[in-house]
Amino acid sequence: QGKYEQAEKMLATSYTFRKKEITDDITSYINYYDNYAQLYTSWNKPEKAEKYWDDVLPKILTYTNKMFNEFSEQEKSQFWTEYSKDFEIYNNFCLNQHKSKPQVIQKMYDNRIATKAIVLNSVNKLKKRIYNSQDSSLVRQYEEWQSLKDRIAHYYGIAPQQLKEAGIALDSLEKVVEKFEKELNISTEDKKQGKYIPLSWKEIQKTLLPGEAAIEIVRFRKFTNFFTDSIVYVALILTPDTKDNPELVVLPYGNKLESRYLTYYRNLIKIKGEDTISYNAFWKPLEAKLKGINTLYISLDGVYNQLN
Repeated sequence: QGKYEQAEKMLATSYTFRKKEITDDITSYINYYDNYAQLYTSWNKPEKAEKYWDDVLPKILTYTNKMFNEFSEQEKSQFWTEYSKDFEIYNNFCLNQHKSKPQVIQKMYDNRIATKAIVLNSVNKLKKRIYNSQDSSLVRQYEEWQSLKDRIAHYYGIAPQQLKEAGIALDSLEKVVEKFEKELNISTEDKKQGKYIPLSWKEIQKTLLPGEAAIEIVRFRKFTNFFTDSIVYVALILTPDTKDNPELVVLPYGNKLESRYLTYYRNLIKIKGEDTISYNAFWKPLEAKLKGINTLYISLDGVYNQLN
């Protein structure tokens, strides 16, 4: 209790010295009020936490949508590493509050759609232009460029000393990416076209026909006062009959899903054995919510990307 009160006082005091910076600079604003959102989440003061999350998260999305395609791959990686944790913490908040405040599931779903759209749309329109050109040489260059960018994004998560020992020179790879971009004529306009148009769960629901359901699988780390080693999986379910909020279903034993159950699943595939466990582990919790559904649209996350 005491440490939370002390943190609250420190935040209030810091505003006195940083008022102009916080007011004038959007990232300073986000970082400052994000501290309040996290504080009240940890302190278990949901009304105050929700107030700050409702202010901060839309601003993160707006700023990300505006700037993401202007960033280099390194800047994108650094930016998303910094701010994606906010959505993980908010997902924990929603999980803890959804029974007493089911409307938070709406925001959780909309945030999920928005964050995926930003990342995907940063390349989708460019990809369409390249492939529609029907120029095999251009397509090959594009695929090499995209593959190299994926490698670089992976390397950003590795300690510099490890990269050095492995003989990987990031600066050289980044120069190759720049060369590809010039050859592909990837313009500023191409990058600007990657902006996403916000969608709500209700708009997605309108596209569903009777007997159809849309499922968002969401993976996040468990957060108390800090991130733990525990992994949480939830499914957010939409059907044409959904009334007030998407349905939230917890998929239990997240850590086991990514270790013991995944290993079992892979081993059974290798030996072509009868699998009596995987359905119950990965899918059974959803069964009761999908009665009468014959067509599923599933957006996967985490270990679910590794299942057939």
